Amino acid sequence: MTSAPLLDQQEMAPQNPFELATDSIRAGMLDLFRDVMNEERTSRRAEVRDAWKQRAFRNGQQHLWYDSKHTYAFYLPEASGRELPEFMAVHNMFTPHYRSFVSILSANPGINFVEKDLQRPNDVTAATFAEKMRSRVDRMVNMRDRQAEVAGNFCTDGRTITWSRIDSKGKLRVTVHGVLESKVPIFARKMERWSYCVLSEEVDSDEAKEEYPDNADKISSEVDGGADSTYERLARLNVISNKRGGGVDSLKSVVTEHNCWLKKSRYRKAPDETRQFLQQFYSQGVRLVIEGGELVNAVPEALGGADVSGGLAVAWPSPGQGQSRPSMLKNLVEVQEDFNDYKNELREQAKYLNSGTWVHGQAVDPESLPEQDGKPGNVYVINPPNGMKVDDCVSKEPQNQLSPDLIAACESLLQFGEFTTGDLPSLQGSGTPDQETASGQKLLQDQAKGQLSTAWNAYQWLFADTYAIAVRLAAQLEGQGDIAVQGGGMQDSFNPQAILEGDFGAYPDPDSAYPETPADKAAALQMVMTQLGQIDPTIVSQPDNLKLIKQYSRLKDLVIPGAEARDKQLQEIEQLLNEPPIPNPNDPQYQQAAQQAMAQGQQPPPPPMTCSVPIDADWDFHKAEMDKVQEWLSSDACSEQQRKGNVQGIQNVKLHGAAHRQALQAQTPPPHIEPPKVSMTMAVTDPSTIAQFAQAAGATATTPDGIANSQVLDERETAAKTQHVAAQAQHQSVLAAKEAVSPAKVTQIQIPDQSGPTEKE
Repeated sequence: MTSAPLLDQQEMAPQNPFELATDSIRAGMLDLFRDVMNEERTSRRAEVRDAWKQRAFRNGQQHLWYDSKHTYAFYLPEASGRELPEFMAVHNMFTPHYRSFVSILSANPGINFVEKDLQRPNDVTAATFAEKMRSRVDRMVNMRDRQAEVAGNFCTDGRTITWSRIDSKGKLRVTVHGVLESKVPIFARKMERWSYCVLSEEVDSDEAKEEYPDNADKISSEVDGGADSTYERLARLNVISNKRGGGVDSLKSVVTEHNCWLKKSRYRKAPDETRQFLQQFYSQGVRLVIEGGELVNAVPEALGGADVSGGLAVAWPSPGQGQSRPSMLKNLVEVQEDFNDYKNELREQAKYLNSGTWVHGQAVDPESLPEQDGKPGNVYVINPPNGMKVDDCVSKEPQNQLSPDLIAACESLLQFGEFTTGDLPSLQGSGTPDQETASGQKLLQDQAKGQLSTAWNAYQWLFADTYAIAVRLAAQLEGQGDIAVQGGGMQDSFNPQAILEGDFGAYPDPDSAYPETPADKAAALQMVMTQLGQIDPTIVSQPDNLKLIKQYSRLKDLVIPGAEARDKQLQEIEQLLNEPPIPNPNDPQYQQAAQQAMAQGQQPPPPPMTCSVPIDADWDFHKAEMDKVQEWLSSDACSEQQRKGNVQGIQNVKLHGAAHRQALQAQTPPPHIEPPKVSMTMAVTDPSTIAQFAQAAGATATTPDGIANSQVLDERETAAKTQHVAAQAQHQSVLAAKEAVSPAKVTQIQIPDQSGPTEKE
C-alpha cells in the first residue's frame, strides 16, 4: 500500500516558501503573532480566570487567593498575608457533578454521513465509505478519550476546539483545546468571522529541538508573547500540575508551542516586505508555528476550513453570541465556596462550643487537670473546703447545640447545587419521595436530560465536524488500494480514495436528541425485545439480537452461545467470500450416479459443489449460524458483494448455510404422531361380561346371577310400562270414537202466531 505525501514532509521540503523568507520577513510574521496575543487583554484574562478557577475546583483545589491588584492570578491562601481560619477543608460537590455530566455527555454521538448530491455516484460512494472509515478513525486516534475531554471542557470551559491533522510522524491526530489552550476573537459570533486563532500547549523542550534542529539554539523555555502569554502559561501549568496556584516556575524542561492561524486580512498589519511575501505565498491564509518564542515554520493553511492539511471545529456548551460563554458548572463555583465555608464553620462549632466544667480552686489542683485522662472507671480525688459539698464545688455548663440554621443552610446549598446545574437525582435514575411509579421516574429523567439537550446538540455537531475532517485525512493517509475495516460485526474492504473523490457532509443523528447512558439503552432494548417477543418469539433468538443482549447486560461473564456463534459465523462468511466453492466427490448421491454411469459405459457427471469452509456437524450451533447466514444474504453487505460481481463468494456462503440446515435437520428428531383415537358404542347383554366391566369400574354387584336377576326385573318393569302406555292409548282412542258418534242436540224454537198465542209444544 502506498501512502500519500504527508503534510509535514511537504512543509520541510525545499519548495516550502518559509525557507525563502528572510530574517526580517520572519520577524514581521512573529510580530503579527505577538499583536494577536495582546489583543482584547481584559476580556481574555476574564475568560482565562474563569476557566482556571473551575478547573482548579474540578481538581479539588477550592481555597484560592486571587491577586486582584498586581498579577491577577491565583495563589495559595498563605500568599494573601491575611490570618487564615483554622478549618479550610474542601467539602467537594463540584467534582461529583462534573463526573456526572462527563459520564452522560461522553456517550458516542450519533453521526450520519450524507452525500451532497444523490444523483452523483461519487458522492453516494464517498458517504458510504466515510461511515466505514469512521470505525478506523476511532481506533487511530482513540476517539473515546477525545469525547471525554470535550465533555470535561464543556463543564469547566465556555469554548472547546478540536484540531484534526496528520503530524510530522505520519499519524492522524485529533486534539482537544479549551479556553486555556485557545485564543480567538472574543466578540466574533462564529468561526467564519475569526481573523485569527491560536492554540497553545506545553511540550518537552528536547522534543521541540529534535523536531526543529535548525532552530534548536533559539528555542527557549522562557515565556514568549508578552505578559498575557505568561499569564496563560501560568494557568495551564497550574492546572496540569494540579497545584493550588502561586510559586509555579516556568518549568525549564518544557516550552510553549503556539499554532497561530491568520486570515489574509491580518496581513495588513505587517510591514510591507512581510505583507507582500505573505500575499504571494500564503494567499489563502497561514499557520505560524512558534516554539519557545522562535518562529520555526509557516504553513499555507486556511483558518477553519477542512482541506488536505486538516481543520478546526468549535462548539460552545451554552447559547450565546460571542466566544466567551458560560460553562455548564460556572454557577456552581459560588455555591461550592459557600458550602465549604458553612461546613467548616460547623466543624469549628463542634470543636469549640462544647460545654465546659467549673471547679472550686481549693477543691481540685488546677495543675493536675491537664494531665488527667478521661477513661471509664477512673477515680478522681476532690477535697471540698469545710462546710461545702461536692456539688457546690463543681458546675457544668449546659450542652451547646450546633446552629440548626447553619445545618439547614448546608442542606439547602446541596439542593441548590442540583437546581443550578440541572444535575438532578432523576438524571441518574434515582427516585424522589413524591414520585414512585416507573413512568413518573422516566418522565422526570427525560425532563432532566432535556436540560442537557443544548450541550448535547453542540457536542454532536462538534464531533460531526471533527469526523468530516478526520475521515478525509485518514483517506489521504491510507492512499490507494483497498483497506479492511470492522463494520457490522465483520471486516469489509473499500478503497479510501473514493472518499476524496466525492463530496459529503457529516450531521448529527436527528433521533438522538438526548444523551443515552448504557442503562437507558439496556432498558430500551429490554422493552423492545419484550414487545417483539410477544409478536414473534424467534426474534429474540436472532444472533445479532443475542449479541445486543450480551452487550447491554454489562455482564462480562455472561455466555450466550448464539451470540458467540454469530461472531464465529461472521468470520467464516468473510473467508467464504474470498474463496470459490469446491467439488464434493464424496457426496453419496453423486457416487451412486457415477457408479450407474460407469456401469452403462458413460462419462460420470461432474461432482456437486460444496462450501470451502466445512461445518462441524456434531458441535456447531447450527440454528444460530444458519440464521446469521440467512440474515447476511438479505443485508446491504451481500448487495455490495453482488455489485462487485462476487457470484462465487455468495454461492459459497449459500452452500455453507445449506450445510448447516442439513445438519440441523439431521439432529432434529421426527415429530411424534399419535394414532387416531376411535370411540365405539355397543350393547352388552351377557351377564358374565357385564360383571367383568362392573368389577373393573369398582361396582359392588358383580355376580352374573345378580346381574341376570336384575335384567329380568328390568325386562318385566319395561314390559309393564309398555302395557300401561298401550292401555292408556287404547282408552283415549275409545273416548275419541264415542265423541264422534254421539246424537245431535234438539233445540226447541217457538214461532209466534200472529193471530194469537198458542200452546207450547
